[in-house]
Amino acid sequence: MSIDATLNSKRLVHVLEKHVSNRAEPWHRVVGATAHRVREVGADRINEVSAQDRGLVRSIVLEEISSADKRPMFVSFSARDREDARKMLSLVSPKGLQIVAESLSTRKAAVITSYIPDGCQCWKDVARALVMRYRRAIIDPEATIRVKQRYEHKTRIVDESEIRFHTLEHFGVSSKGSGLAFFPMEEWDGALPCPEKKKNRAGRPLNQKPLRGGLT
Repeated sequence: MSIDATLNSKRLVHVLEKHVSNRAEPWHRVVGATAHRVREVGADRINEVSAQDRGLVRSIVLEEISSADKRPMFVSFSARDREDARKMLSLVSPKGLQIVAESLSTRKAAVITSYIPDGCQCWKDVARALVMRYRRAIIDPEATIRVKQRYEHKTRIVDESEIRFHTLEHFGVSSKGSGLAFFPMEEWDGALPCPEKKKNRAGRPLNQKPLRGGLT
């Protein structure tokens, strides 16, 4: 599915301030030296980031959505709070971004945010994080997941429903009775390679807890 996406200035500032400037997110793997320059400016002075660096981050996020068309890996869902209900998409990009966008029509979307989830180093990690977030919906398509979101200094409770994984096989998982079955994900041609993770004596990546179903 080809998606024509936009990223407005307000949302771009959010991505820069909350995510690119966050040293815990490895944005240097995605935007190179721009990540270091944004961090030098700092989240408190994000408006001082150069127009060139702003433009580069915006173009890469939008290019990642276009690149993801070649291997669709996304979750669609309905997000409802007290004020409104929106159709949403959460995409896995080849450079390891999770891109959340509001679906405006079949082929148009507006980017809400783009980030690298905790502990993720590449697209496979992001895919696994999405599976673990929405695993209930894989087993039960009617499931509703209640999440707490904080945006612009406000906290809200959002109910996510109608959750659907598109091309579930790309995520390396399938439903199996009342549980999940995991299998290796096929490689993604042209995607940013996953760095080798250091493992402890148990053969598990350091600082990572075991997950059910053999998923790590």
